[in-house]
Amino acid sequence: MHKSGAGFTTGKVYLAKPEMDGAETVGLDWFEVETDDGVSVRFKPEDALFEFLEEVYAVVLNQEVCGVVPGEVVVVDGASPDGLLSVKGEGLYLPDNFILLDRTNIFPGLVIMDSSTGQWKSVSRVDECLWVMMDGGDIYRSPEEFHFAVSGDDILTEPVVRCVMDDGEPELTEGKFYRLLWTRDQDTVTLCDNSGQLRDFMAERFITG
Repeated sequence: MHKSGAGFTTGKVYLAKPEMDGAETVGLDWFEVETDDGVSVRFKPEDALFEFLEEVYAVVLNQEVCGVVPGEVVVVDGASPDGLLSVKGEGLYLPDNFILLDRTNIFPGLVIMDSSTGQWKSVSRVDECLWVMMDGGDIYRSPEEFHFAVSGDDILTEPVVRCVMDDGEPELTEGKFYRLLWTRDQDTVTLCDNSGQLRDFMAERFITG
């Protein structure tokens, strides 16, 4: 996690790669990390630009990864010398399959889904371990208990979906955006239709983002 320095965002988690001393030997004297602008920078651990983390939370983007659907949260507990992420209890995967969670993308006001109820609610507080307290709640809970709205390689601040099929539904409009209120299961979502009425619809009528 970054602490200070030009080209980086304080509080953001970055993937650092150790330098290779030869073809197979990993050296820990120098690390390489990309800035927000995509420029590779070398640094020493003693430079104190970063805090090294044993584990971080990550949101899955690819449904082929870890046997979970996009938006679910896993724990990343390391990385290989060639930049693959180690998902705890699962194996190594390309980093493009995930968004690492940090202070820049989990914050009060973000709307996420409680996996135990299917309800989408706003985060009210975030502690130093990135555990969250929801609106109306009084305890901090692990991000692993929630589902994030994702589109492409981004986390959405709200679960916005676009109607792609309004056949037989006069109170839906193809191309219009709607905000999810509940995700009942993989097949059913709840939202307000064009008249403002809260209704259940087949999830296939909508796409995220």
